[in-house]
Amino acid sequence: MHLNLLVQLRDHLRSCSFLDCWKQLQVEVEEEVDAFLEWKSALANQTHSLLPSWKKNSTNNTISPCKWLGITCNIEGSIAELNVSGLGLQGNLLKLAYLDFYMNEISEHIPPEIGFLTSLRMLDFSENQFTGSIPQEVGNLHFLTDLNLYANNFTGSIPTSLCNLSNLNGLYLHVNQPSGPIPQDIGQLKSLTILALYTNNFTGSIPASLTNLTSLKTLYLHENKFSGSIPREIGRLSSLTGLALYKNNLTCSIPVSITNLTSMAVLYLYQNQLSGAIPREIGRLRSLTNFELCTNYLTDSIPDSLTNLTRLAILHLFKNQLFGNIPQNVGRLKSLTILNLSTNNHNGSIYASLTNLSSLDTLCLGANQLSGTIPRDIGRLTALTIFCYSLFWY
Repeated sequence: MHLNLLVQLRDHLRSCSFLDCWKQLQVEVEEEVDAFLEWKSALANQTHSLLPSWKKNSTNNTISPCKWLGITCNIEGSIAELNVSGLGLQGNLLKLAYLDFYMNEISEHIPPEIGFLTSLRMLDFSENQFTGSIPQEVGNLHFLTDLNLYANNFTGSIPTSLCNLSNLNGLYLHVNQPSGPIPQDIGQLKSLTILALYTNNFTGSIPASLTNLTSLKTLYLHENKFSGSIPREIGRLSSLTGLALYKNNLTCSIPVSITNLTSMAVLYLYQNQLSGAIPREIGRLRSLTNFELCTNYLTDSIPDSLTNLTRLAILHLFKNQLFGNIPQNVGRLKSLTILNLSTNNHNGSIYASLTNLSSLDTLCLGANQLSGTIPRDIGRLTALTIFCYSLFWY
């Protein structure tokens, strides 16, 4: 037996006793057999003879479909693949609940007939080579909870019918080539917890209705061509733990309401055209571990409240137009591994508290207008491997 198969079997058996596992597997296989035989019986009569091996074994109590025509089983004896192409079968599919073609090489379009599978709860066509537009008929799948179409070659716009999928928990359309705006009615998907539309060609503004999705935990819209401002009511998404809007064309200031997102761990707004000040209330986001605002047009000084973010591991504010002193209590950010404030207009001296950042691996303060001397205790930063610092004396 192949080593990988032995490992799979070992891991499965560890989760329960051998006898219990065996009984459980037998029940699952019997259910699969019954489902496939039910499908066979639903086919047009003249096609039954094309599947002669699809029958129960009457000689003993074991039931195994692994020798049936077109069936491939996994190490546990459960059906893993079905290939009945070229047999000329005629009939309808059962009331499918799960349709999973993940990680294959399927090309061409999704047929509009997909809309007939109205019992589907999960549809996964991700990591294939599908082309064309997502058919409007997908909006007929009202029981769908997960729609996975990422990593294909879809083009066109998001069909507005998707906004009818009120049971949808996860919508994954990232890494494709669709364009156009996000539908204005996206806010109807109030069951959504994950919305991943990143690395596409979407344009237009981020719809204000998106802030109705109060169950969202992850919102990834980065690497598109969105313009306009971040919705003013973004703070309504109180369940968010991750927000990524980087590498777009967003303008205006960062809305103050963003500081209501107190569960957020990751906030990526870099490489946009944001201006104005970092909200003074930013210190409310005490769950933040990654905070990146670099490569924008932000002005004013770094708010002192930012030093309340004691869980921060990465802080990138470089390449903005920030000025004023670096906060005196920067040494409170003891979880920091990367601190990059370079290419701004910071002035004043470097406070000694910075040497408290014992986990710091990267410290970049170059291309500012800092004055004074480097703190004597800089040697306390024993984890430091990158130190980029350009110092100007007045």
